[in-house]
Amino acid sequence: MWARIKGKTENDLTKLPFRAAYNFRPGYIQPMLGMKNTYRVLRYLSWLYPVLKAFFSKYVIRLEEIGKAMIEATLKGYPRQVLECQDIRKLSGN
Repeated sequence: MWARIKGKTENDLTKLPFRAAYNFRPGYIQPMLGMKNTYRVLRYLSWLYPVLKAFFSKYVIRLEEIGKAMIEATLKGYPRQVLECQDIRKLSGN
């Protein structure tokens, strides 16, 4: 059910009269060091990030990369409206 609602929301956002709308679809997001408002399980599993990135790089991204990509998409645009982890990584410059 959440996928249907998410898809409808993304479609509705693209219909609004903005110059562009970008839908970010990250998989696992590695939080930044020192963040306090994260799930406790992430604090204990953050050491797994290099392993996850090695085997599932299409689905794993760092929070800093998402932030940089959002800024770049706003300033320079991007040819696609739906950005997966690979697009986010490319747009962030990493």
